[in-house]
Amino acid sequence: MAISTSDIRRAAEQLGVEPCLVSAVVDVESRGRGFLPDGRVTILFEGHIFWRELNKRGIDPAPFAASHPNIVYPRWDRTQYKGGAREHDRLNAAIAINADAALCSASYGLFQIMGFNHRACGFDTVRAFVDAQKESEVRHLEAFCAFMRHERLVPLLQNKDWADFARRYNGPGFAQNQYDTKLRQAYEKCVRQDVFAFDEPELPMQEPYCPDDSNEEPTKAALQGAAMLAGHKSIFKSKTFWGAGIAMISGLANLLGFTVTEDDQRVALAIATDAGVVLGSLLAFYGRVKASQKVTCTGKSD
Repeated sequence: MAISTSDIRRAAEQLGVEPCLVSAVVDVESRGRGFLPDGRVTILFEGHIFWRELNKRGIDPAPFAASHPNIVYPRWDRTQYKGGAREHDRLNAAIAINADAALCSASYGLFQIMGFNHRACGFDTVRAFVDAQKESEVRHLEAFCAFMRHERLVPLLQNKDWADFARRYNGPGFAQNQYDTKLRQAYEKCVRQDVFAFDEPELPMQEPYCPDDSNEEPTKAALQGAAMLAGHKSIFKSKTFWGAGIAMISGLANLLGFTVTEDDQRVALAIATDAGVVLGSLLAFYGRVKASQKVTCTGKSD
């Protein structure tokens, strides 16, 4: 299940930060894609962490570095990344050496939290953490909230202390990736686009509950209906909707001889989702301007 702007808003309220700050972390860490087009969770395997995790378990990593140089190495090396589905190939090769060490050496989901941080996310074992990350983006968001609290990162994000947050969240090499700059830019883009301004649900037309002069209380059915409608989400803001459309178009393009890579699909999804948010907001604004007639109650005696 993909997260919605409402999910991000609720998580931000629980953490006490602006929604655009949470959205910025998602944008920088995974470009808003917690899962690959094939349905597997988005991961990045870190061979230098695998080296460390093997050492922690009393396993000499050197022989494996000689036989598997792409997944075991002593220092961070960006050239070893394969990206997309091929990161799962790297993880699977590492699992064949030592499963727990391998699972601890990859980052997962929307927020790319490392497996060795599973306890900080509320999981006793790395396997339980990974299983949860495979379920949904909502579980990614839950793990992020727990991690932020456990590691006391909330104040850094609240204060927009980009460099210190980047150092703690991304690691000491954050400056090489310009992580702090990217985070600030993603936040400013979110604020500029006013992504969360029209986060209210677009409600379908229905006969409203209107109490009479006797201060009649709403019925249980009315309250249940309101709760259901509160979770309603405009289709234009749905990544699932746009992702399915892009996957279909990509499939047709491949049949016609055109090559559409996973990166192409991710870029197209980001553009379509941004455009959908703008379109949905414009339609919502237009609907509110046009809704000038007062809604009255029916079924009541004069």
